[in-house]
Amino acid sequence: MKCKYSFPIKGQVRFPIGINFCGGKRVYEFKVKKGVLSELSVTFCDFPEICLPTIVQHKEGKIKASISVPPDPFWDDMVSDIRAIEGALCIWGIAEINVDYCTTEWIPETESEKEKVQMFSFSRTRSGEPPENLPNAPIHLFVRSVLAVSDLKEAEIPLNFYRRGRLDVFEERYIDAIYNLYFVFETLFADGRFKKNDVVRKFRASKELLDAMDQVQKDIDPEIRSNKTLLKEYREKYVNKTKEEIIEHIVDLRGFLHHHTLKKKDIWHPSKQRTFKVDALTLLKICHHIALKRTISVLFKQERVEEFLKTEVKTEDGRTIRWNEQK
Repeated sequence: MKCKYSFPIKGQVRFPIGINFCGGKRVYEFKVKKGVLSELSVTFCDFPEICLPTIVQHKEGKIKASISVPPDPFWDDMVSDIRAIEGALCIWGIAEINVDYCTTEWIPETESEKEKVQMFSFSRTRSGEPPENLPNAPIHLFVRSVLAVSDLKEAEIPLNFYRRGRLDVFEERYIDAIYNLYFVFETLFADGRFKKNDVVRKFRASKELLDAMDQVQKDIDPEIRSNKTLLKEYREKYVNKTKEEIIEHIVDLRGFLHHHTLKKKDIWHPSKQRTFKVDALTLLKICHHIALKRTISVLFKQERVEEFLKTEVKTEDGRTIRWNEQK
């Protein structure tokens, strides 16, 4: 039984032709699409049959079947090797070998092996297309934001740290997200202090920050709530802690990620972004509460409301939009 793992490659690397070769007990294959390097595949022979996925059919209920995938005996070592290869190949233009969006194929070599395979491949991807049920954005807030630009400039820097952190989370760059989102706190609440004790004291004195943390403790992020492992970690770090303890954790986390050494075995890895997913999602939600409250307070100032109601806004086909004054 063979098992083949295929990883998408990011980067503008011109490659004349796809290649494959043996390295140890593995077969490596660099694939090319339209003359550009597109994928790295790694194939293992002698994949243990006890590690094959199984499918259980359900006769009742909405869920028709359950898929069970046992722990993969090769995965951790392979990912570690891929990280090393990725680091070396960045010198020649590779931006990323994406281990999170891997396609796994189980390849039987005999008829008896074929009978034991219940699922031949599995992949995880993310579409860049917006979902079909995406609701319409509130147009009036876009207009208000443009009209209030002079007032919004006061919050331009923290809002842009928030924007960058939000983008990092969407792209699953959770360590980078923590950097940017922490700068929101530091910019708004640290008052220019950088030493841990001073920063913690300043953060604890901010009612705005404490209120945002209170909201996050009450309203768990849906992505965390839907995952038992993430939810357990979230409760340990954020729900079952006082706000003072949460502040200590956030400041310590930023300090931990700000430094690095090869002498510590448990030091963080720049490519293991998912380790910090719960922290990044939580910091994003805290920052979202702060950014939303500050922005709304600017957009709905009395003079801004009056300016908005006097502004004639037309659609691309020439119609005038009539606003409800209660907005």
